[in-house]
Amino acid sequence: MTARRATRLTTVAQSIAAGAVTITLLTVAVRILGLVRWGTQAGQVGSVGIAEAYSSANLIPNVLFEVVAGGALAGAIVPLLAGPIVAKAARQVNTTSAALLTWTVLVLSAVGLATALLAPQIVGAIPRVNEPELADTAAYFLRVFAVQLPLYGVSVVLTGILQAHRRFLWPAMAPAFSSLVVIGTYVAFGHLAHGTQTSPGSVPDGAVQLLAWGTTAGVAALSLPLFLPVRKLGVSLRPTLRMPSGQARSFAALAGAGVAGLIAQQIAIVITMLAVNDLADAGAYPVWQYAQAVAMVIFGVLAVPIATASFPVLSQLHSQQNRTGVQQTASSVWRVLVIVTIAGTATVLCIAQPIEAFFGFTHGGVTAMSQAVIWLAVSLIPMSLSFFLARLLYAVHRARAGALGTVMGWGTAALLTLVLMATNTQLGTAAAFTRIGMAMVLGLSIGLIALVIAVGRVLGYRTFTDAVPAAAMTTILAIGLAALCHVVVPSADSLSVAQGLLWVIMIGVPVFAVIVVSGLWRERTSVRSLLSPTVQRQEQP
Repeated sequence: MTARRATRLTTVAQSIAAGAVTITLLTVAVRILGLVRWGTQAGQVGSVGIAEAYSSANLIPNVLFEVVAGGALAGAIVPLLAGPIVAKAARQVNTTSAALLTWTVLVLSAVGLATALLAPQIVGAIPRVNEPELADTAAYFLRVFAVQLPLYGVSVVLTGILQAHRRFLWPAMAPAFSSLVVIGTYVAFGHLAHGTQTSPGSVPDGAVQLLAWGTTAGVAALSLPLFLPVRKLGVSLRPTLRMPSGQARSFAALAGAGVAGLIAQQIAIVITMLAVNDLADAGAYPVWQYAQAVAMVIFGVLAVPIATASFPVLSQLHSQQNRTGVQQTASSVWRVLVIVTIAGTATVLCIAQPIEAFFGFTHGGVTAMSQAVIWLAVSLIPMSLSFFLARLLYAVHRARAGALGTVMGWGTAALLTLVLMATNTQLGTAAAFTRIGMAMVLGLSIGLIALVIAVGRVLGYRTFTDAVPAAAMTTILAIGLAALCHVVVPSADSLSVAQGLLWVIMIGVPVFAVIVVSGLWRERTSVRSLLSPTVQRQEQP
């Protein structure tokens, strides 16, 4: 390798490291605030009664957005803009960005209007929520939440524009604005509801309206502030429906694959909601969401920053036809990601019981929450690694292969959950959480295998094989610590809320630190390549 190429690759690695560190530091704070948000929801909204109508209705706009636009946009914007940004083609960047935003707002506004009009029919198809005491309230929530659809679209487009320019600060920070608005909404709702949360018909109309519109205001706080940094970049977003020549075809190829993957994912999410409402006890779905929020902290703090920071870098390396750079960068990122993901999963497994105890303040209780936390934690490994590999395939314009792996994973999870619903009646919350979680883990693991094969065919299997020794040792250590925690850590029933929090800190921090330090020490060469500024800066070959 020439000194010039070595210098360039080290600079690329440092760019990923700097971006990942920025995103991680902000994401830690944002995710902690997000946990406060979920904790506030648990304490002020609860898990039964009004919470069931709220949680189910609030899921629908998210699913519709991902199916209609999220999949098309999430994986397409950065690769689409990477080439023009490298070429300093400002007009092409402006026109492409403006067209993406215009189409997104128009399409999602139409979908939002249809959702509002069909709200009673949509609610009528959801088990438990379609019962008389919940149906009208859920339909009202859904009508208001339909306004969120174009706002989600604005957020994703502007985030993609910023990330394509390697601007990670605002996208990482925006969820905090949303959380603050929603936390305030929950507190005000709890004050107005005054203990009536478990009886939907008794909750004052003003409290219901505040909860609906306050949640929607949180989505506005997530999206609208992003116009400020985009404008500072100098990107013009004058409305237009026309893309530059060739860009529309590239977008269609990337977007089509993204839509397929996201449709499969959202189908699995909806089927999970239906299965929990059908097979578990009353109030189980909000508890599943609280468990998911805990597990997703690990995904958001560890997997997302690394994959997000590497995405524009890999896209630009591919646009420069630097296959060696793509392969080496992907290999380094993979090795680090495997270790931190295993560490995160083991940590959540160790603190599952204390987490359930900590959520003991929830109106209606959090029965069997630890079971949901355990299986969602295990699912983090295939979910996190698949997230990165799909982004890698998008970056090298192999979006179809990325979509196929994603569809296989979520599609298998959805199919297994449907089989579970067809072959069982009421299981009880703990058994339902366990079996639904197992279906998710198995499905996502199949998808991960497909993505590994796809990347191996494109970049070579050495992208993965160099990580095997450290990954194996990290896994053995993680299993040993998780088994020790199972013996040592008290059950949720024996802990108070305060004791649960104390055990989370006392166990979670050292377990994560031991596994990460041990694993990254074995992969110190990869870590050093991402962090070290020392390179030989010769300009001649």
